[in-house]
Amino acid sequence: MAWTQRTGRIVLLCSFAAILAAPRLYAADSAWTEIRSPHFDVITDAGEKRGHEVALRLEQMQAVFAGFLLKQELARPIPLTVIAIRGDKDYSAIAPRQPAGILPPPAFLLRGEDRTFLVLNLALPDPWLSATHELAHFFLEGNYPTTTSWFDEGLAEYFSSIQLDSKTINIGGDPELLPERQNDLFQRNEEKSQPPKPLTDFLTAPIWISMADLLTMQRNGPEGTHRTQFYAQSWITIHYLLAQKKMPETGTFFDLLQNQKLPVEQAIQQAYGIPSKQLEQAVKDYFKSQKDLLAARDTARTATGQIGELTIPQPIHYSSPIDPETAQYTVIRLPEPEGEILVTEMEARLPEHRAEAQATVEAFMKAPPETSSEHRVLGWIAMATQKWDTAFSELGQAMEMNNKDNWARYYLVITKFHEAQAANQSIKGLANALLDLRVVIDWYPEFAEAHNLLGLGRVEGGGITSAMQAEQAAIRLNPRHEQYQLNLAKIWTEGKKFDEARALLAHLKLSSDLQIAAGAKQQEKDLELTQKYGVSPEHERMRAQAEKEEAARQRQEAVENARPEEAPPDKRPILFAKGRIVSVNCSQDPAAEITFATGNRTLHLHTRDHAKVIVMGDDKFSCRWEDLRASANYKAGAKSGEGDLVSIEVQ
Repeated sequence: MAWTQRTGRIVLLCSFAAILAAPRLYAADSAWTEIRSPHFDVITDAGEKRGHEVALRLEQMQAVFAGFLLKQELARPIPLTVIAIRGDKDYSAIAPRQPAGILPPPAFLLRGEDRTFLVLNLALPDPWLSATHELAHFFLEGNYPTTTSWFDEGLAEYFSSIQLDSKTINIGGDPELLPERQNDLFQRNEEKSQPPKPLTDFLTAPIWISMADLLTMQRNGPEGTHRTQFYAQSWITIHYLLAQKKMPETGTFFDLLQNQKLPVEQAIQQAYGIPSKQLEQAVKDYFKSQKDLLAARDTARTATGQIGELTIPQPIHYSSPIDPETAQYTVIRLPEPEGEILVTEMEARLPEHRAEAQATVEAFMKAPPETSSEHRVLGWIAMATQKWDTAFSELGQAMEMNNKDNWARYYLVITKFHEAQAANQSIKGLANALLDLRVVIDWYPEFAEAHNLLGLGRVEGGGITSAMQAEQAAIRLNPRHEQYQLNLAKIWTEGKKFDEARALLAHLKLSSDLQIAAGAKQQEKDLELTQKYGVSPEHERMRAQAEKEEAARQRQEAVENARPEEAPPDKRPILFAKGRIVSVNCSQDPAAEITFATGNRTLHLHTRDHAKVIVMGDDKFSCRWEDLRASANYKAGAKSGEGDLVSIEVQ
């Protein structure tokens, strides 16, 4: 790989350890390009043509998913950045760490509150298909209310069967039989001892999970294998509902079940017009009809001499909703080193890569000019590790260098909120934070978390009505984020809208998210106390904490301002020695000890703070001085051969 001129400068400037962590992805013949399509930003080092292909495939997939939900457009409450890497080794270097002997998947989706990254390995064919299940969950955010697990998982499995080229879409086959799914499982060393089992095999079982149970089951914890009865039935149920055009009825079902709190049998009857057992039989009959259709097709193919495997059910074929000939994309050649920094910004979100990401950015900064993006990444890392002063400094520098860097602006706001939350204090610089949030929202109006922070900031500043409006906007943009609803209940309590808050908290106490349910119970207790005494317990806790910290600050101030007893003057004479510095020991930094050879004896010269030593012949005191000619001024110590260093001249 041929390294760029900038990376070459970094190599010259960095130590061996830093070189190991230095940028990896930067071939001279693969400049970074940004491809902007209507809904995606693709950052790639594989050239404009491959970037166009990635953007087209993602636009096709989004259009198909929007059709499932009967929408023209999908909302995007969390910004998404796509990074498409040309080289397999370069991709593997930034992918999440895998156990020994297991390859990373062809793509991964890295989700966060502030930003989501989709990272693709373009060294493999169609890597985006490896991320279809995770993308389905991402697309549901902001576009469909909270559901029980069968809907999300069934729809994600159905979407995972998608196959597409520039002209056609195929979808609906058994996703576990697709070549890329089997290859992905093989590469990751899963289920090597037995051949992959299709979902349809589970559906031939004599006993199914009852429809009433299936439609109320909640999957908790991380996803494991999708080859289970639950996933198979969820998938075929979605298959049936889409084929029978019953998605509107499904929306009605969830409203009855989750909002109106009807029993599941009653909700099924009202939404679909049939009892649960009849709905279950309808899904089974649909699956059987697919088997019968397959048998008929297989007979016809055999009679005509055709060969090839047919699967249940047969995929649906239709024209691509996106015409590649008329698709409009904007191409931007990224200036050096913006592409590399964007990759590093993604890497910093993986805890196992964070130290490498920081070393990479610091290595770049040794080869000027510095950029706002470099400071932004260091600021984000400091924020994530709760080094608040460093975060404010780095993000402030990023804003000074580029006041249009809205990510740096947003991270500054997050840092203020997180610092206040960690210390249980009021938000510092609240007025500026609210102004910055307005700028961020103007830049990205669908940014649900920015609206949420605006609501929380406004309630602290006393703007109850505007806080309600901002929090309701966050909920509208991302109705699945129950923390926003919990925050709205808090704002309603602050605004003395106790009935509204109480009703919402009663709903949230039943959440399958244990943390949300616990938070709702605590807020319900606080609400009763607020209504009874007129002051919220949270305000009392914050006031008590503020008083405690103010008292500690005053005690510290008193100690610092106390007049210390004057030390007697040091009347020891200053002695002079000429010789050489043998070594310097800074193990007790900032204290240091110089081993100094002069004539036929050795001196051990000490200083409590080497930064205060007068140095001549060099820029500053160095802990790396060794075998250098020098002269020293010092005062004799209590023991022979010991002394206190006053000044040193290096020759």
